[in-house]
Amino acid sequence: MFCTFSSDVPEKLKQKLGESSKWNEVKLIPPTITFSEKYFLDLGNLTLNLHYFSGHTKDSIVPFLPDQGILLMGDTVETPFPVLSNKKVIPRIEDLKKWEKDYSVNIVVPSHGDIGGREIIKQNINYLESLLNNSDIEIHDMLTDFYKIGHQDNLRVCRDD
Repeated sequence: MFCTFSSDVPEKLKQKLGESSKWNEVKLIPPTITFSEKYFLDLGNLTLNLHYFSGHTKDSIVPFLPDQGILLMGDTVETPFPVLSNKKVIPRIEDLKKWEKDYSVNIVVPSHGDIGGREIIKQNINYLESLLNNSDIEIHDMLTDFYKIGHQDNLRVCRDD
């Protein structure tokens, strides 16, 4: 079930208002355009394609600049590995495989980690498949606590899937 702008978003804002006055100036403006799979924007000399992605949140999208071959993956891929926030691991792997095989993608931009190519996507696929297959995954001591804890959380997510 997806969150709805008319009920869930105002509730979240109400919660934030109770936590801090910095949210007092926030005004909720509902979207005028929605989509379920893809949405293409012609920005004059730039085309931006928005694609639904089974990722970090229920309403994840990844923007793609097809003329430049730039895929903005955000939190859907990370280096060294993604931190899962929901149990939809198999659909996420399927979405990642589609992008990994898309040769029009030249540059992958994650929210966390270095910019690279489709190898970042492949690295994330390998990690997620290893989690699902209960394979041994080496976690380096030099990783931050965020990723050490994230890996343990990922293991729990995949065991419960």
